[in-house]
Amino acid sequence: MLTKITVLLLWTTLLIAGCNSKQESTPQPANRAALQKVTISYGGPLPSLLAIAADQDFFTREGLDVTIKDCILGKSALEEMLAGKSDYAVHAETPLVVKSFARNDFLIIASLGTTDNLNSIVTRGDRGIKSVVDLKGRRVATAQGTLPHYFLDLLLAKNGLNEKDIVPLFMGPDKLESALLDGRVDAISTTTNNSRKALIKLGNKGGLIEESGLCLANSIFTTSKKNISANPDQVGKILRALRAAERFLQQNPGKSREIVMTSLNLSQMDYNTVWAKYTDRLALDEVLLLMLEEQAAWVMQKGTVAQQQIPNYLDFIDAGHLQKAAPEAVRLKR
Repeated sequence: MLTKITVLLLWTTLLIAGCNSKQESTPQPANRAALQKVTISYGGPLPSLLAIAADQDFFTREGLDVTIKDCILGKSALEEMLAGKSDYAVHAETPLVVKSFARNDFLIIASLGTTDNLNSIVTRGDRGIKSVVDLKGRRVATAQGTLPHYFLDLLLAKNGLNEKDIVPLFMGPDKLESALLDGRVDAISTTTNNSRKALIKLGNKGGLIEESGLCLANSIFTTSKKNISANPDQVGKILRALRAAERFLQQNPGKSREIVMTSLNLSQMDYNTVWAKYTDRLALDEVLLLMLEEQAAWVMQKGTVAQQQIPNYLDFIDAGHLQKAAPEAVRLKR
């Protein structure tokens, strides 16, 4: 009988440079020591495919001993991987795009899912902030060079505003909630999962601004070229485990929902707020390329990077591993 994995979510206490980790609890086989140790950092909501693969022992069946590390936002997860503190990272497009202008020693292996409701704005409703236009002249904080930052820009533009109309403040993702709670800022742009936690603490003083459909996001699975060279068979094993998790989810949607809720100690409302709005599937497609290029144009326009030429993101994609594990999931034409 399989044991449930419990991934502890310490959203408000983690430092950006140090992510929390908890190793999956799986049956201890006699050759447990022979399993290959793998660490995966993630930011934002834990992808359902990772939770299912851990719970159903799909990683162990591939000879892997997986540790999953929670890093609040994808920017932190990517930095953990690039610093060699984890083997793989799961994050959205924006932090990858920012890094791509400075280095090319990492590769995209797959997308684990997509959503158009990953980000939102938490406001101090007790200060009269009820809509986007009420943000004019207000102190709005976010983590620079992240998808919530990109979302904030898109949301302002849709409502006829830009960053000059607010007082933008940039800080580490682990600082946003406390800045909002103690009143140093009037609103924060963060992931919807972090938003719901801040709202609970604000009580009737809080407000929420959402805009489904405004900003599509992928849960991108990346690793370093160095790791692929050192462990050439490892990526295939992970993808086979995730492919098994994808089939399990398709065949057992109710059980899969229970796994995610139990693994993360979620209420039904919590699940419906974030995870139910994901399309969980392995993929490498043209939409991902388009999102990378659009956000590259954005970071250049914001002056976040000095270079003024969009990288060729096909050079950052290693589709061969996913082609072997799930050939139908690769839909790249360029």
